[in-house]
Amino acid sequence: MVKEFHVRNKYVSFTMDRIQDKEGQLKRDYKMLKAARQQSGSSWNEKRNVVEGPPTLWENQMVTFPKIKKFNNKATFPLFDALGELYD
Repeated sequence: MVKEFHVRNKYVSFTMDRIQDKEGQLKRDYKMLKAARQQSGSSWNEKRNVVEGPPTLWENQMVTFPKIKKFNNKATFPLFDALGELYD
């Protein structure tokens, strides 16, 4: 798998551990955002690829998912649909 990755991406060099860590991070972020989207009062902005909601929603989400702070109406997650096909 690492060799195939390096053949496709000649200008980067990652170890198997680094690739697995990134995949794990993407999976955690996907599951966290999926749960956030299902909360009452939240909505998904298809154009910006972000979860939107009132400040009270984010306060509750940060208690449940402390790492969701990076997605508080700021950071986009354009891989959400693709990861949904992979993990659901």
